[in-house]
Amino acid sequence: MLRRFLIASICCLSVCPSTSFAQDAPLPEATKTWLDANSVKVATLDMDAPYDDLMPLGDKLRNVRILILGEESHGDGASFAAKARLVRFLHEQMGFNVLAFESGFFESDQANDLLQQGVPLDSVIASFQQPVWCMDEVKKAIDYVARSQKTGQPMWLAGFDNQTRGTASSLRVPSLLNFLDGVVPISDADRAALLKFGTLPFVMYKPDQDGCREILPALTRLRVSFDQLRQRLEQRQGVPMTDFYSQALDNLRALERQTRSWATDVKHYQAGYPIRDPQMADNIRWLAENGYPNEKIICWCHTGHALRHPETIEGWIWGQPTMGTLVKAHFGDAAYELGFCAHHGKYRGMGRHVNEIHEVNPTPGSLEETFHRYGNALLFVDLRQTGPLAATLPCGCMFYMPLRADWSKVLDGMFFTDEMTPSTPTQPGQNHE
Repeated sequence: MLRRFLIASICCLSVCPSTSFAQDAPLPEATKTWLDANSVKVATLDMDAPYDDLMPLGDKLRNVRILILGEESHGDGASFAAKARLVRFLHEQMGFNVLAFESGFFESDQANDLLQQGVPLDSVIASFQQPVWCMDEVKKAIDYVARSQKTGQPMWLAGFDNQTRGTASSLRVPSLLNFLDGVVPISDADRAALLKFGTLPFVMYKPDQDGCREILPALTRLRVSFDQLRQRLEQRQGVPMTDFYSQALDNLRALERQTRSWATDVKHYQAGYPIRDPQMADNIRWLAENGYPNEKIICWCHTGHALRHPETIEGWIWGQPTMGTLVKAHFGDAAYELGFCAHHGKYRGMGRHVNEIHEVNPTPGSLEETFHRYGNALLFVDLRQTGPLAATLPCGCMFYMPLRADWSKVLDGMFFTDEMTPSTPTQPGQNHE
């Protein structure tokens, strides 16, 4: 999650397919024909509406096991609503039974226990969710997961990030230490260092100062001891739980490296991405092969993580390799990476402000202008088939900046919303950082 993007209040989610489209010129016939064959005209963002309009997605996503849903800016209410509706459709019609967020690996797993215990939904969400997703549009998706767990086809929450701001983050280290107790010896000094790291705010981590200097050696020793005594842990705690806590430890170690990179280069937040994205990709691999080996998984994140080959995007600065690059390399065509873009409207940005997208006309020739001229307010476009859009074109699918790329080589598909609306905080007036 990008910390510079803050969230504020209200929005309206209705997008009317009968919107009047100002078309300066008709689309080239080849482009219209290609879109007719490779897009799905979506009727509504209403999660509770019948989904006959989405049924054609069954053929396009038939062989997909890992579906990654991106978003433009972490403040995109209409995109959130579209993703929530897709979650319901994918679960009920295509057997996707896991919803994994760009949220903490440990915390998101624990959220299932809270749901089973009947903890109020807002508290469950706050326990594992990034603040940018403590939103009404996202809450609908999580409420759907909660209700499904009482049916014969339950859906489960998961997380693939090594960092989190959920309230349950303080339980990561104590839970790990409790799991290891009686099998893996840990010195009092290492225990104190690990507990400190488990509650230390990112900005307070000073790896070369007393109180923090001991954290990295403690994590390193713990990894060695864990591996040496793994068989005993498996005998006592079982293989699945041992696998889970081994991965949780890897996430703590990745978080330490990431936080260390920020401490070294405080002006360059992107310094942590070459550490964070590979760990997120490994977490998705773990979920698919260890945690839920027989399930299809939906991943909810920012498009900057979902995309592949960022070096082909003109002007893009995020580090490499991205999560999407690594997931695609591992799963091949079983992974599908979906971006989101909008023609006009508003979104939540910095300082809780509502920002207008494309304060001037959208970039001529951009994907969103092309989709707008096609004439449907909501559109799922499959980019995998060669055609007129397989060219270097502008698109504002990341922070609404008109970046240029051959998007068919960066993403598998694009969900178009003609009008963007800002996300809606679950508690009006709350300040998310």
